[in-house]
Amino acid sequence: MPENVAERAHRIPKRTESAALAILNARIRRLEVSERRLKQRLEQKAEDLRDSKTELEGTVTELLRAQEQMDRQEEYLKGFRTQVDKYRGWWLNEYYFVKLLLGMIPKPAEVAVIAASSHARYKAYSAEGSS
Repeated sequence: MPENVAERAHRIPKRTESAALAILNARIRRLEVSERRLKQRLEQKAEDLRDSKTELEGTVTELLRAQEQMDRQEEYLKGFRTQVDKYRGWWLNEYYFVKLLLGMIPKPAEVAVIAASSHARYKAYSAEGSS
């Protein structure tokens, strides 16, 4: 029948007991040192995680601000595009009206200055609108 651990412990000589105790105590000290080191690493990782979380929150806040600013800029540009389209329509109307009007004049050579001026304004505006 197998012996009980307690029975074997009673039969261990005193020198062997003290050697076994010394080995166990040394092992306990190593484990305690290892435990402290692991706790320190765990604390450092937790602190790194908190720092990363804080940095991420700051980045998200900056991103949201940038998106809001982009939305405002898009609205601003939308207003400008609307104005440009209105003015483009006005200039096109003027150009075609003057062209039609000049076609009705029997002597177009007399109104060449008016036609040239209108045409120059149309070309300048058309170049701005297309870019």
